[in-house]
Amino acid sequence: MFQRMLVPVDGGEPAQAGLQEALALATAHDSVLCLLHVVDDAPLLDDLSAPDLAPLHHKTLASGEAILAQARALCEAKDRRVETRLHESRHGRASDAILQQARELACDLIVIGSHGRRGALRALLGSDAEAVIRASPVPVLLVRSVTETASAIAVNARVPYRSILVPIDGSETSDRGLQQAIQLGLMNHGRLRLIHVVDELSMVDAFEPALTLDWVGRLREGGRWILDQAAKRVREAGLSVETLLVDDFGRRVWTVVAEDATNWLADVVVLGSHGRRGFDRLLLGSDAEQILRHSPVPVLLVRPDQAAQGRSLQRTPVQGLKEETPAASPGPN
Repeated sequence: MFQRMLVPVDGGEPAQAGLQEALALATAHDSVLCLLHVVDDAPLLDDLSAPDLAPLHHKTLASGEAILAQARALCEAKDRRVETRLHESRHGRASDAILQQARELACDLIVIGSHGRRGALRALLGSDAEAVIRASPVPVLLVRSVTETASAIAVNARVPYRSILVPIDGSETSDRGLQQAIQLGLMNHGRLRLIHVVDELSMVDAFEPALTLDWVGRLREGGRWILDQAAKRVREAGLSVETLLVDDFGRRVWTVVAEDATNWLADVVVLGSHGRRGFDRLLLGSDAEQILRHSPVPVLLVRPDQAAQGRSLQRTPVQGLKEETPAASPGPN
């Protein structure tokens, strides 16, 4: 776990935040850091006023080499093992280069810095961070950018990740996130806090004409069952665990997660992600995207195993509540 980390760097503040986090993780896990800078020729091709693009291209390459050299020096100053790669993207996207390099370099984690509240999906080159999250074959760690001083203090305080916050909803997706969180907890002798939120979306999803009037009680019972089953798995792995059921219908998942991450002093939030099946379908609708935007700590996104995507998982054994539809079945996803 976390033996080789891919860290895209572009010289900007968000990428620097990602590099600082990756450097701390590499120190804690004795990992190799694979630094990547993507040279995009598209801006050069758009500059029709340039009679000869070669000098501009060489200048761009030299700038990329300098960014990599500076990042490498930072890592070597901490006695970290480091590899660098300069990738020229011709008529492609930075996300394609990142995914390609993650596979070629056999990385098991991609670390991306983001602009935080200004938009977690605006890291790197616009939508490239989102594209990486959708298609990455390995977990992706999103790190919010803050001031350099505050970042250094925060990183040193939370790495290695020992207080792990895990939102769960009983789906196969969140189950994959829970599995990753357990592995992370075992590696760092950590503890887990599991959150299940029953909000208005749960009510709509669970509604059926034949549903009894006690739908609130049934949703709460289902939520407790989900938490109990997940907590049992964590305890069987030998880890400490606590649970939180929020069932007042007054708050959304992302607000609960963001607030609890602060109040509980979480080091990281671990989320299961649907990947190509729709970034906006993480957990409950757009809540996952909002968690990425507002979480005060890094968010580790984990996609389900490709082989397991066709299987369904019961959300709750409570009669009268709808179950998830298997991916291969007709109907809404």
